[in-house]
Amino acid sequence: MPNYSALHICLPSYDNLGDRLGMDAMIPLFAEHQLHLTVDLVDIRALVDQKTTLDSQLDRINQTYDLVIIGAGGYLHPLHLLPRIFSQIESWGKLTIPLVLFGFGVVNLHEHNNYPTRFSLLSPYEPNHLTAALKAATAVSVRDVRSWFVARRLLQRDAHKVFLTGCPTVFLAGRLQHQVELTHEIGLNLPFRHAACQHYHDELMYIARTLITTLRFRSDAQNQTKPLKWICHSETERVDAERLRDHFQHDFDIVNPTTFEETSQAFASCRIALVTKGHAGIFCLANRVPFAFLSYDIKCDALVEALWDHPPDLLLYIHQLKELDIDQALQSLLNRVLRLSPDLKFASDNLLDHGSRELEDFFHAIKARMR
Repeated sequence: MPNYSALHICLPSYDNLGDRLGMDAMIPLFAEHQLHLTVDLVDIRALVDQKTTLDSQLDRINQTYDLVIIGAGGYLHPLHLLPRIFSQIESWGKLTIPLVLFGFGVVNLHEHNNYPTRFSLLSPYEPNHLTAALKAATAVSVRDVRSWFVARRLLQRDAHKVFLTGCPTVFLAGRLQHQVELTHEIGLNLPFRHAACQHYHDELMYIARTLITTLRFRSDAQNQTKPLKWICHSETERVDAERLRDHFQHDFDIVNPTTFEETSQAFASCRIALVTKGHAGIFCLANRVPFAFLSYDIKCDALVEALWDHPPDLLLYIHQLKELDIDQALQSLLNRVLRLSPDLKFASDNLLDHGSRELEDFFHAIKARMR
């Protein structure tokens, strides 16, 4: 089989589990679809630190590589990461080799509904980096329905290039699902310093304390599973969770997975999950673990919209916590997830089946261009 040379533009040095595994998913998934790659990495954060972009390297990229791959992650935003790759919008159209947009998704903090960008106002007729990158792409894999709609609307007649695969990590982070014993009642992903979460520290701390004390009693009564597994996505989260455990003087398990296997083990061992980061929901989906979001970004909403007909069943907005009776809202949310668990598992199977079919079509489109 031929071996192709690829330039992979991503976030390899970012201490965030979703971004790391999004990068790690690329080579094995391409290989499973008979596209074997030799890869050079470009770290977007390094470009930012060096105050440079790749515009001046276009000729070298076109001559050196067989394809360019960007992602996976929250790149589906005109002002977020894409302008860090090329500073000039015209540069996207100067790529003469296939461009693959891998696991793209919308991102936008929705604290107080004060969006810096409203996707519904993006016009395909006005130049921006997102539209230019989409038009230059050979194939676009997106992770949710909102992302699918935004990408297709901006591409107009070229909308056939967009495939609703889900995040590529979902295909590798759930392969242990049927081999893992149920050991914990709730998997909890609750960062205190990530994005908008830092503005709601007291409210999130209250949620953490409530879950630790309430679930401890419930688990002791059952005497079968442990109450809580705190699943961290970064070293910062692990440190915060350990400090919290010492502060509350209640014992609970803390894990900080770094591989697909460890991630599957962490999530699949939980009966249900309450998560904050977008990829924590994706990892729950991969392992058919019913979950709800403490949502801080539209990417969280978008995943639930792809999974469930009535998204409010599974969403509690962080930016509304100050206005709520947290005890009542939290209990209602967890009760719904438990009650809906059989249906949520069935819906997860349906969504993952659809993603698998779309992934096959996505790679078929790439291979057609590589011949």
